[in-house]
Amino acid sequence: MSRLCDPRVKPPFGAQLDPEHPLSRGLVSCWLFNEGTGRLANNIGLVGGASVVQGGGRWQADQRGPALVLGEADGRMVPDPKSINPFLGENQDFALTFWWRAFPPYPVGTWHLLGNYAHRTGESCFLFYTDVNAYGSWVYCTVREYWPEGSRLIYTRWDNGTDGHWHHYALTRRGTTIRLYQDGQLAVTDTDEHNALGLAPASQRLTLGRAPAGGQYCPGAFNELRLYNRGLTQDEIAWLYAEPYAGIDCQPWHIFSAERYFPRRKQQLDGAPFGGVIR
Repeated sequence: MSRLCDPRVKPPFGAQLDPEHPLSRGLVSCWLFNEGTGRLANNIGLVGGASVVQGGGRWQADQRGPALVLGEADGRMVPDPKSINPFLGENQDFALTFWWRAFPPYPVGTWHLLGNYAHRTGESCFLFYTDVNAYGSWVYCTVREYWPEGSRLIYTRWDNGTDGHWHHYALTRRGTTIRLYQDGQLAVTDTDEHNALGLAPASQRLTLGRAPAGGQYCPGAFNELRLYNRGLTQDEIAWLYAEPYAGIDCQPWHIFSAERYFPRRKQQLDGAPFGGVIR
């Protein structure tokens, strides 16, 4: 029997997904950043594994529990390609959600906190970043798409993103519609045939804490990151905002039988490669 954690309180290290919870369906990768020490961030999503915290990345005690601070002294995290491969590809629905807190003030300029990278025909990329100038500071999200005849840009900005408080961000694609959210509220809906372009391949790497191509570090703390190989609904985004740890099981996973637990994890990938390991 599973023992769900309080969905509003950060689970302890060792907690795992409840494979039968609605918000576990298609959850390819999930980092809770609850380690509090060491150089590894554990991925409790359906593909499993761990990511290396690089450079000056560090752990910080916070009112929400342990958090991973990136963007200082070359601090960054670059997930293993298998963590993101299952939601790449043309016509592949996906969702990315995360909690982030800015460390203001930032100097004038553009500072990248999370994104991937693409400048090749037939690909798309996304980027969350802060922009600071003489008039103020904002958090932006942009999605850029490239095809033989040109490119297009989808973007939005949030005025309160650099206020030093925790905020929840989400980017989803369902069919040819892309939506952007902050704190459970819809900010942008965009429908266009080019929205079905595949995300840049894993070789372009999803990067946290800096620009994917290097430089432009954005100091801040990450509390949780989820990657789905399906597009979440607006109700599901609101659910994750209200209950950040919904679907997390506080009962140690070694109590489950492998015959019961791992086949369910594999089936929920809906055909995506299964790369999990039993630790």
